[in-house]
Amino acid sequence: MVGFWSLLRDGRRYWVAMLGLAAIGTGSALFHGTLLRFAQAADELPMLGVGLACVWALVRDASPAWVGDRLAHVLGLFGAGFVVAYATVPWAFALFVGVYGVMIAWVALQTARLTWLAPSSPEMKRSALAMLLSFGTAFFVFWLGEHVYLPCDHPLQALQPHSYWHVLGALGTVAWWRWERASRGCGRGTWWAVSRRPCRSTS
Repeated sequence: MVGFWSLLRDGRRYWVAMLGLAAIGTGSALFHGTLLRFAQAADELPMLGVGLACVWALVRDASPAWVGDRLAHVLGLFGAGFVVAYATVPWAFALFVGVYGVMIAWVALQTARLTWLAPSSPEMKRSALAMLLSFGTAFFVFWLGEHVYLPCDHPLQALQPHSYWHVLGALGTVAWWRWERASRGCGRGTWWAVSRRPCRSTS
C-alpha cells in the first residue's frame, strides 16, 4: 500500500522502486501467510532489488553518466548472481540478511554524511531524519526484538513485532526516495567525497 501510494503521489520518476516496494508487501503477505520457500523469495528478493536501486541512485547522481550506466550493469549482474546463490545455498536467509544489511547500512551512512556534512535543503534534512528514524527503529527495536532480544514464546511476540518492521521499513524507503529527489537540487560531488556546493529547493 505504501509503495502504490508513493507511486501515485511522487510521480513516475521512481516507479520501478515504488513498484518494487509494493512487491515487497505482496511477497511478505504471501510468505508470512504460507511459510513456503518460494514465498520467502518473493518477500526477500524485491527487498534486495530496491536496495540495489538505492545504491545505484546514490552513485549515479554524483558521478559522470558513464559511471551510472556501467554501475547499472554491474549491479544487475550482482543481483542475478545473488538470485542464483539464494536459490542454491542452504544458508540463503543468512546470505540475504548479510548482503541487505551491509547495503542499507552503507546507504544510511552516505545519506547522513551527504545531508549533515554538506549544505542541504530543509526537505533533505527532514527526509533523511525520517529515513534514519524509521530504519533505526525497525531494526534495533523490532527486528532485533523479534530475533534476538525475545525468545519465541515471549508474550510480547504476540504483538507481531515483525509486522512493525515491515511498516517502518516501507516508510523509511519512501522517505529515502524523497531525500534522493530533494538532493537533486544539491551539488554532491563524488560519492566518496562530500560536496560543499550550495543547494536549491526542489520542492
